[in-house]
Amino acid sequence: MKIVEYVDKIAIIAMMTAAVYTDIREGKIYNALTFSFFVGGVCLRILTGDAARVPGILGAAAAVTALLFPFYRLGGIGAGDIKLFAAAGAFMGPLLLAQCVGLAFLIGGAASAVLLLMGKGLRHRMHFAVPIAVSAIALSAVPSLSERITAWCGGL
Repeated sequence: MKIVEYVDKIAIIAMMTAAVYTDIREGKIYNALTFSFFVGGVCLRILTGDAARVPGILGAAAAVTALLFPFYRLGGIGAGDIKLFAAAGAFMGPLLLAQCVGLAFLIGGAASAVLLLMGKGLRHRMHFAVPIAVSAIALSAVPSLSERITAWCGGL
């Protein structure tokens, strides 16, 4: 495993830990956190000679923003959640980011169903940074999980 891959994993764990902490404690994910990690991820690609991935990272960030913006407008997720996905994409790349979004929504949906079954009602706010963190860390730490998701989706 290359040193860059370790840096990617450590950065994702650090970013997600900070995001979950601030989301649970203060109800928000700070721009300083997401922006600094996004810029750091892009700079890491450039400094390690992997600048060819930068356009894909920028495109994935734009795509995830456009895809999730309606959910933000409807109040389903916060703007910080969208920026957190984009920042994670700077370290994960477009394919893992797409898988991360899908997996986070599956985890979030399951957690919401559990909250409803527990009688918490529709007004209970779930901190979406938690499913984002779980999916990002799982996909980064367990490469075979990504391979399985890709195979299940027909090799996308």
